[in-house]
Amino acid sequence: DGADWFVWLILAGRGWGKALAIDTPIPTPNGWTEMGSLRPGDVVFGADGFPTRVTFATDVMDGRPCYRVTFGDGASIVADADHQWAARSRADRRVGRAYRTVTTREMSRCLTVAGESNWQMPAARPLQMPEEDLPIDPYLFGFWLGDGDSAGSGLTIGDADASKILAMLPEPYSPTRAALRYAPAPRAAEHCPVSGDFMPNGSIHSRLKSLGVIGNKHIPIRYLRASEPQRASLLEGLIDSDGWVEHQTGRIEITSNRAKLAADIAELARSLGHRARVIAGRATINGRDCGPKFRVQWVARFGGGRLERKRVPDRRGLGQPERLTTRYVKSIEEVPSVSVRCISVDAPDELYLAGRDFLVTHNTRTAVENIARMVRGPSPLIAPP
Repeated sequence: DGADWFVWLILAGRGWGKALAIDTPIPTPNGWTEMGSLRPGDVVFGADGFPTRVTFATDVMDGRPCYRVTFGDGASIVADADHQWAARSRADRRVGRAYRTVTTREMSRCLTVAGESNWQMPAARPLQMPEEDLPIDPYLFGFWLGDGDSAGSGLTIGDADASKILAMLPEPYSPTRAALRYAPAPRAAEHCPVSGDFMPNGSIHSRLKSLGVIGNKHIPIRYLRASEPQRASLLEGLIDSDGWVEHQTGRIEITSNRAKLAADIAELARSLGHRARVIAGRATINGRDCGPKFRVQWVARFGGGRLERKRVPDRRGLGQPERLTTRYVKSIEEVPSVSVRCISVDAPDELYLAGRDFLVTHNTRTAVENIARMVRGPSPLIAPP
């Protein structure tokens, strides 16, 4: 009756307690934040890759049973027992059902069926952002990150690829006296009339310096949140310079001795819809330890580099494409309780991205949202691939 509706409305500001750990990284159009820092009006990403606005955020909650949910590709996240997910069981998949809403606790009761992972979740789609005015062409910047001089703008290019790479670079590079070394056309240096210091002159070196990457190779956030075509070009440059591609499987690997750069490459690949992971190890030459190395790996159904030998054959219509566009839950293990929190977003499917691996997860609902849901019916979850 009317009194019941009044009680629902009084409770409208309270979430239904489906929460993630407050230190969970959350990707945003401006970079990264944490679950504990989100406020209504902030913008995050939906499962479709488009920005979506936070409409509600609960207070921090303590003392709730918590679990670490780990996926087959090594990604993991801490959620409370009642946190909701868009998932399909093995039985759902066998009859072609769409993703439905289930809780962490519900999934934990049956993780495998007939030796097969029971729960399947959608993987994130490529982030959709507007084109960015970038100081250096993304393909050239990617190639420099892979095979460029850390202290300058020069490139190292193998003889077999030199003519092809030079033709693809948007700015001219010429061979130097050193073998395999190429440098951009020099520009006249300009000095500050007061201090005498060198002034930026528009050279590639000065643009690299303005990005803060000279002596510190990494991918600035403006490149990681550029448009999808710009990010794809950046990844092509990295693959052509420093990547390895296995054509039969579509497996791609880029190795770096810089932990930060490897993490950035993995984020770049994930922002394009790939399930990338970083494997840390030790680099050796003739049995001699040469320090740490970080291998960034993923499997692609298409794309790769621009060089023919580093292209991935287009296999989007072959085999089982959902193997690369979904994730399977590997384990759900109870962990000590941590502070948790949840949000609502205005995405039609009520999904958003969380964690460094861009995991697709469900939002909470306020009472008002549940009333509206009763009136209009449930929002459609994304269809299976």
